[in-house]
Amino acid sequence: MFKMEYLQPSEAWQPDADTISSFAGPYRACRIHGPARWVRLVTIGGQAPEGQRFRPNRLDGGFWFAESDFLHLKNHAEADLRTQGGGGQLGDRLGMYLRHQFRDLLAVRRDWTPSFDGYVVLSVPAKASVIALVGRVKGQPVYSPTFPGEASARLAGITLAGGLMQYVINFEFTANRNCRSFIGTSLPF
Repeated sequence: MFKMEYLQPSEAWQPDADTISSFAGPYRACRIHGPARWVRLVTIGGQAPEGQRFRPNRLDGGFWFAESDFLHLKNHAEADLRTQGGGGQLGDRLGMYLRHQFRDLLAVRRDWTPSFDGYVVLSVPAKASVIALVGRVKGQPVYSPTFPGEASARLAGITLAGGLMQYVINFEFTANRNCRSFIGTSLPF
C-alpha cells in the first residue's frame, strides 16, 4: 500500500456538494506519498443503449481507486471465469465482468457513464505526493431521478452497492497540478 498523511480539511480544497455526497460516510483529506498507483475508468463516448449521447471522459477526472483493488478484482475474475469454462474469448468475458463489478462497487450511474472502454493509471513516483479526499463510495440508484426508466429500476430494487475506497483528486488544486504528468494513456480492459 502507500503512505498516507492525514491533513486538516483546510489543507485541501473545499469539495462541491456532489463530491461530498459520493462518500458513504466521513472522508479524510490526505497527502499520499509515492510510490502510489490509482486507476480511473474511462469511456470514449458515443451513444448509449438507452439512447443518450455522451462525451469521452477526461483522463484527469477526479474519481480514482487503488490499482491494488483493480488487480485483485481482475485476478479473481480471471480465475472465476477460467473455472466456469463457457463460450467466448476470456478477454471479452473478463471485460464484461469487470465493467459490471466496477459499476456496482464504484456506484457509477448508467446515465452518467453508460459503458467503460478502458482505464488509465495515475502512477505517483517516490518523492512525489498527491492530496486526495479519501473515503468509501456511497451506494445509490442505478439511474438519476429524472432519467427515463428510473422509476422502474427503483421499483425493481436495482441499486448500485458502492463500498470501494475512492480517492478524489482535484488536479486544479495547486499542490496537485504537476500530478497530471503522472497519468498514463488509456488502456483496454
